[in-house]
Amino acid sequence: MKPFYLKKEVVLKLNKGDESALKAIFDEYFEPLVQYSYAYIGDKEAAKDVVQQFYISLWKNRENLSPDTFESYLFISVRNRSVNYLRDTKKWVRMDQVPQEMSSDAEEFHQTEAHKIIQSYVQSGIARLPKKCKRIFLLSKADGLTYAEVADELDISVKTVERQMGIALKKLRTYMSDYLIP
Repeated sequence: MKPFYLKKEVVLKLNKGDESALKAIFDEYFEPLVQYSYAYIGDKEAAKDVVQQFYISLWKNRENLSPDTFESYLFISVRNRSVNYLRDTKKWVRMDQVPQEMSSDAEEFHQTEAHKIIQSYVQSGIARLPKKCKRIFLLSKADGLTYAEVADELDISVKTVERQMGIALKKLRTYMSDYLIP
Protein backbone atom coordinates (compact mmCIF):
# COMPACT_ATOMS: atom_id res chain seq x y z
CA MET A 1 0.00 0.00 0.00
CA LYS A 2 1.36 3.41 -0.92
CA PRO A 3 2.02 5.82 1.95
CA PHE A 4 -1.05 7.94 2.48
CA TYR A 5 0.74 11.11 3.59
CA LEU A 6 -2.28 13.36 3.65
CA LYS A 7 -4.45 10.89 5.53
CA LYS A 8 -5.26 13.26 8.39
CA GLU A 9 -6.21 16.08 6.01
CA VAL A 10 -8.28 13.73 3.87
CA VAL A 11 -10.17 12.40 6.90
CA LEU A 12 -10.84 15.95 8.11
CA LYS A 13 -12.20 16.81 4.64
CA LEU A 14 -14.33 13.67 4.75
CA ASN A 15 -15.67 14.77 8.15
CA LYS A 16 -16.90 17.94 6.45
CA GLY A 17 -18.63 16.04 3.63
CA ASP A 18 -16.04 16.47 0.87
CA GLU A 19 -16.83 13.79 -1.74
CA SER A 20 -13.35 14.04 -3.25
CA ALA A 21 -11.98 12.87 0.11
CA LEU A 22 -14.23 9.81 -0.02
CA LYS A 23 -12.98 9.09 -3.55
CA ALA A 24 -9.35 9.40 -2.40
CA ILE A 25 -9.99 6.99 0.46
CA PHE A 26 -11.87 4.63 -1.86
CA ASP A 27 -9.02 4.66 -4.41
CA GLU A 28 -6.40 4.06 -1.72
CA TYR A 29 -8.12 1.38 0.36
CA PHE A 30 -10.77 -0.41 -1.70
CA GLU A 31 -8.58 -3.25 -3.02
CA PRO A 32 -6.70 -3.87 0.26
CA LEU A 33 -10.03 -3.94 2.12
CA VAL A 34 -11.50 -6.37 -0.42
CA GLN A 35 -8.45 -8.63 -0.04
CA TYR A 36 -8.73 -8.43 3.74
CA SER A 37 -12.45 -9.29 3.66
CA TYR A 38 -11.77 -12.07 1.15
CA ALA A 39 -9.31 -13.65 3.59
CA TYR A 40 -12.25 -14.08 5.99
CA ILE A 41 -15.07 -14.82 3.56
CA GLY A 42 -13.36 -16.76 0.77
CA ASP A 43 -15.71 -15.27 -1.85
CA LYS A 44 -14.39 -12.34 -3.90
CA GLU A 45 -17.80 -10.97 -4.92
CA ALA A 46 -19.16 -11.18 -1.38
CA ALA A 47 -16.00 -9.45 -0.13
CA LYS A 48 -16.57 -6.62 -2.62
CA ASP A 49 -20.18 -6.32 -1.44
CA VAL A 50 -19.07 -6.17 2.20
CA VAL A 51 -16.56 -3.40 1.43
CA GLN A 52 -19.04 -1.45 -0.70
CA GLN A 53 -21.59 -1.58 2.11
CA PHE A 54 -18.88 -0.41 4.48
CA TYR A 55 -18.15 2.62 2.27
CA ILE A 56 -21.84 3.55 2.35
CA SER A 57 -21.74 3.37 6.15
CA LEU A 58 -18.47 5.32 6.18
CA TRP A 59 -20.10 8.16 4.26
CA LYS A 60 -23.18 8.18 6.50
CA ASN A 61 -21.03 8.33 9.65
CA ARG A 62 -18.30 10.59 8.28
CA GLU A 63 -18.70 13.26 10.97
CA ASN A 64 -17.61 10.84 13.72
CA LEU A 65 -14.34 9.64 12.16
CA SER A 66 -11.06 10.22 13.96
CA PRO A 67 -7.99 10.87 11.79
CA ASP A 68 -5.75 9.30 14.42
CA THR A 69 -7.39 5.87 14.32
CA PHE A 70 -8.79 5.99 10.81
CA GLU A 71 -6.78 3.22 9.15
CA SER A 72 -7.37 0.82 12.05
CA TYR A 73 -11.05 1.73 11.94
CA LEU A 74 -11.25 0.81 8.24
CA PHE A 75 -9.79 -2.66 8.66
CA ILE A 76 -11.48 -3.47 11.96
CA SER A 77 -14.86 -2.41 10.55
CA VAL A 78 -14.41 -4.51 7.41
CA ARG A 79 -13.26 -7.46 9.52
CA ASN A 80 -16.34 -7.14 11.74
CA ARG A 81 -18.62 -6.84 8.71
CA SER A 82 -16.97 -9.91 7.16
CA VAL A 83 -17.52 -11.92 10.34
CA ASN A 84 -21.13 -10.70 10.45
CA TYR A 85 -21.56 -11.77 6.83
CA LEU A 86 -20.28 -15.25 7.68
CA ARG A 87 -22.56 -15.44 10.70
CA ASP A 88 -25.59 -14.22 8.76
CA THR A 89 -24.99 -16.54 5.81
CA LYS A 90 -23.70 -19.42 7.95
CA LYS A 91 -20.61 -19.67 5.73
CA TRP A 92 -17.28 -20.37 7.39
CA VAL A 93 -13.90 -20.81 5.77
CA ARG A 94 -11.34 -23.09 7.38
CA MET A 95 -7.92 -21.54 7.78
CA ASP A 96 -6.38 -24.10 5.41
CA GLN A 97 -8.79 -22.92 2.70
CA VAL A 98 -7.66 -19.29 2.82
CA PRO A 99 -5.43 -18.51 -0.16
CA GLN A 100 -1.78 -18.58 0.82
CA GLU A 101 -0.89 -15.80 -1.56
CA MET A 102 -2.78 -12.61 -0.97
CA SER A 103 -2.07 -9.41 -2.88
CA SER A 104 0.90 -7.40 -1.74
CA ASP A 105 -1.46 -4.67 -0.50
CA ALA A 106 -3.19 -7.08 1.87
CA GLU A 107 0.14 -8.57 2.94
CA GLU A 108 1.42 -5.10 3.76
CA PHE A 109 -1.59 -4.46 5.98
CA HIS A 110 -0.81 -7.59 7.95
CA GLN A 111 2.47 -5.97 8.89
CA THR A 112 0.86 -2.82 10.26
CA GLU A 113 0.70 -1.97 13.89
CA ALA A 114 -3.10 -2.25 13.94
CA HIS A 115 -2.98 -5.90 12.93
CA LYS A 116 -0.31 -6.63 15.51
CA ILE A 117 -2.44 -5.03 18.22
CA ILE A 118 -5.52 -7.02 17.23
CA GLN A 119 -3.48 -10.22 17.14
CA SER A 120 -2.15 -9.50 20.62
CA TYR A 121 -5.72 -9.03 21.92
CA VAL A 122 -6.77 -12.34 20.38
CA GLN A 123 -3.72 -14.13 21.77
CA SER A 124 -4.32 -12.56 25.17
CA GLY A 125 -7.94 -13.72 25.08
CA ILE A 126 -6.91 -17.26 24.17
CA ALA A 127 -4.26 -17.26 26.91
CA ARG A 128 -6.95 -16.42 29.48
CA LEU A 129 -8.99 -19.51 28.62
CA PRO A 130 -8.96 -22.42 31.07
CA LYS A 131 -6.29 -24.98 30.14
CA LYS A 132 -8.63 -27.70 28.80
CA CYS A 133 -10.80 -25.16 27.02
CA LYS A 134 -7.76 -23.53 25.39
CA ARG A 135 -6.37 -26.88 24.19
CA ILE A 136 -9.70 -27.83 22.60
CA PHE A 137 -10.11 -24.38 21.03
CA LEU A 138 -6.61 -24.42 19.50
CA LEU A 139 -6.98 -27.94 18.14
CA SER A 140 -10.24 -26.94 16.48
CA LYS A 141 -9.47 -23.43 15.25
CA ALA A 142 -5.69 -23.30 14.84
CA ASP A 143 -5.14 -26.89 13.71
CA GLY A 144 -8.42 -27.12 11.79
CA LEU A 145 -9.58 -30.37 13.39
CA THR A 146 -13.26 -31.26 13.46
CA TYR A 147 -14.97 -31.71 16.80
CA ALA A 148 -14.87 -35.49 16.28
CA GLU A 149 -11.13 -35.37 15.55
CA VAL A 150 -10.52 -33.24 18.66
CA ALA A 151 -12.56 -35.71 20.72
CA ASP A 152 -10.48 -38.63 19.38
CA GLU A 153 -7.21 -36.78 19.95
CA LEU A 154 -8.04 -35.98 23.58
CA ASP A 155 -10.03 -39.13 24.28
CA ILE A 156 -13.16 -37.20 25.28
CA SER A 157 -16.71 -37.10 23.95
CA VAL A 158 -17.81 -34.87 21.08
CA LYS A 159 -20.36 -33.30 23.47
CA THR A 160 -17.51 -32.27 25.77
CA VAL A 161 -15.74 -30.66 22.82
CA GLU A 162 -18.95 -28.82 21.88
CA ARG A 163 -19.45 -27.55 25.43
CA GLN A 164 -15.83 -26.46 25.79
CA MET A 165 -15.92 -24.67 22.41
CA GLY A 166 -19.09 -22.87 23.49
CA ILE A 167 -17.37 -21.77 26.69
CA ALA A 168 -14.25 -20.67 24.78
CA LEU A 169 -16.20 -18.65 22.21
CA LYS A 170 -18.34 -17.00 24.87
CA LYS A 171 -15.28 -16.03 26.92
CA LEU A 172 -13.45 -14.73 23.84
CA ARG A 173 -16.46 -12.69 22.71
CA THR A 174 -16.74 -11.16 26.16
CA TYR A 175 -13.02 -10.40 26.33
CA MET A 176 -12.82 -9.03 22.78
CA SER A 177 -15.98 -6.91 23.06
CA ASP A 178 -13.90 -4.23 24.77
CA TYR A 179 -11.59 -4.03 21.74
CA LEU A 180 -13.96 -4.40 18.80
CA ILE A 181 -15.75 -1.52 17.17
CA PRO A 182 -19.47 -2.36 16.95
